[in-house]
Amino acid sequence: LKLSKTLSSHHEMNETEVGRLATMFYICGELSMVGFHKSMKASKSHQEMGPPISLINVMKACIPKFLPGRSTVTPDRIRAHAIIAIGKLCLQMESTAKSTLNILANEIQLSHEDKNWNIQCNSLVVFGDLSMTYTGDVERYVPMMSTCLQAGVSQYGQSDIPTDDGSENVREQAVLVLS
Repeated sequence: LKLSKTLSSHHEMNETEVGRLATMFYICGELSMVGFHKSMKASKSHQEMGPPISLINVMKACIPKFLPGRSTVTPDRIRAHAIIAIGKLCLQMESTAKSTLNILANEIQLSHEDKNWNIQCNSLVVFGDLSMTYTGDVERYVPMMSTCLQAGVSQYGQSDIPTDDGSENVREQAVLVLS
């Protein structure tokens, strides 16, 4: 209840609220992985014991730069944690994975334009994990993921920005995911 009140209010979140929400997403992602092995398929009973759909929807809503119906920017810390947490849930819940792939693809494209390397890198990490489980669903996003090889590089092949900005992490992650 307090979470939905915080997200639906039209004020900017303070650092305490941002920290709590990011921590909540982190804990939810970690708890979802307890006892899970990559060879396991999510059974119906596992999905019933999983997180409520409302929590999954909150995580998905926190991924874009703006929350639905809000004009204030969603802090990158919340977005980054939401991406990783929803990725962990996607590994176990195929329906969640299928409904999240377009959101993540959109974030990779927008974060490339905004030079938001943390969001782009986290999205690539999730795509890499999901490619092992849902290869057919992820395959159509390979051309979009390959654009990440150009993160931080201008059209003339020169770096737009200093090398410690995080874009090199995106390029490294893109090589790992695509190989």
